[in-house]
Amino acid sequence: MPLFLKKFLIDTHFAISLSLALGSLASCSLVDQKMVSITDNLHRPYQPTTIQGTPISIEQVNNLKLGMRSSEVYKIVGSPSTNSLFHKNQWDYWFFLKKGNGELTQFNLSLWFDKDQLVKIDYQRLPSESELAHLLNPPTKGTKPVNLSLPQEELTQLKVVNTSESSIKISKTKVYPSLGD
Repeated sequence: MPLFLKKFLIDTHFAISLSLALGSLASCSLVDQKMVSITDNLHRPYQPTTIQGTPISIEQVNNLKLGMRSSEVYKIVGSPSTNSLFHKNQWDYWFFLKKGNGELTQFNLSLWFDKDQLVKIDYQRLPSESELAHLLNPPTKGTKPVNLSLPQEELTQLKVVNTSESSIKISKTKVYPSLGD
């Protein structure tokens, strides 16, 4: 067999072998990618739903009324998430909800005051208290969703406790002698 024919056959054989090898490797990577996406969900460690910030519900915002003093607002929604040096009359509340699957939801509430009076309320969609309870503790199979409302009969049976300053009695604290004398 002539030398050029041997070289041609060897080159052709090499080219065919190389293309077969590369083709099989390419198909293996596709199979591997599909297997990774299938097994990724099977072997993913448990990741709980987490909240960063102070959760604010729509029910809390509905209790806010324009003209309220800042101390009254504080009792309803608590301290703001951020305090700006440049906007002392603006209170901002931010919280983030990250589900175990990585889905991130952001909620915010902004309140503006003028002379210690609430003058503006601005928020994006806020969850209800039952939605918050569901997001933090999703029901498992066979459980019912959490119901946070009381029937009217039970509401009327609740006793209202007077917590005004005049009803609170403060006893004097005892003074003990120093231990170092």
